Amino acid sequence: MYGLKRNAIKLLVILSFCIYNVSPYGRIIFPGDEQYIPYGGRKPVGQNLTNKSGPGNGNEKRDLLPRPGVCGPIKPQNNIYGGTEVELEDFTWLANLEYKKENRNILVIACAGNIINHRYILTAGHCVTGDIIRIKGQLISVRVGDHNIDTLNDCNKNQFCLQPPQYFGIEKTIVHENYRYVKGKKSVNDIALLRLDGNIVYSSSVAPICLPSVAPTLPPLEPGMKLVAAGWGHTGDRVYSPEKRMVELPYVANQNCPLAVDVSHLCAGGIFREDTCSGDSGGGIYRSFGKAWFVEGIVSYGRGCGTQQPSVYTRVSSFLDWIERNVLP
Repeated sequence: MYGLKRNAIKLLVILSFCIYNVSPYGRIIFPGDEQYIPYGGRKPVGQNLTNKSGPGNGNEKRDLLPRPGVCGPIKPQNNIYGGTEVELEDFTWLANLEYKKENRNILVIACAGNIINHRYILTAGHCVTGDIIRIKGQLISVRVGDHNIDTLNDCNKNQFCLQPPQYFGIEKTIVHENYRYVKGKKSVNDIALLRLDGNIVYSSSVAPICLPSVAPTLPPLEPGMKLVAAGWGHTGDRVYSPEKRMVELPYVANQNCPLAVDVSHLCAGGIFREDTCSGDSGGGIYRSFGKAWFVEGIVSYGRGCGTQQPSVYTRVSSFLDWIERNVLP
């Protein structure tokens, strides 16, 4: 089923089950969606995951929650289910979460996350605990700075190439203490933090996303406001997207979102064939304000993908105190 070469792993893990309703572990909805995702061909299992280079403790403390100018960089032309491939240095904060089953020498990517500073990844609770661990294996590493998870080098038509991705082990996993399912497997408090075992080195292709708390003048969301989701999830044609993609989705008020069951939920979408989907879990939905991108939600759950029913995200602004309590220098 797969060929293996040093520094060029190409594999596809096939799991044979069908899921027709909201999955207890997130945005895996379509029959057959459990067939994703290859490990992207960069690093044999067993390579040292820790990247110890980068800022020291002084810098970490100074930019515990980075501000615009460091976080959420907006490119001049910022070009998922449906969606459009983004440029190489777009959505620099997105991370791939890598899982490994016991006694299997392969890694699979099954969720995404968001860099929020040199040491922490913001993701969904269902990406780090529960059924995903039984099905995909233990979450053992994080990859940042990638664009196409199937290729060894990421280059554009002008022969500009990204620096190689950075890999990290996980020093600590912090899941919200009240993460749970209610009312037919709808998740609440679906949020988690990963503290990495080394410092992420920022570059033109790796930078954190801004949290809403660092922009006191950030206006409230209004129905119909355009948000942007990005990731490597189900595209409608493939069970995963090798390259990072984005899609524009309108914000939907909770009272008009049948799947929302808590004020900490955020809804967006409802457009045919445009949505987040399996593989996007733990990633985010964002908005631009001023000269930066801000994370508004974390991909949580939905019923189908691109079915004209809004999907549900964890509303980040409801958890800012929790994030700040748990992010340490």
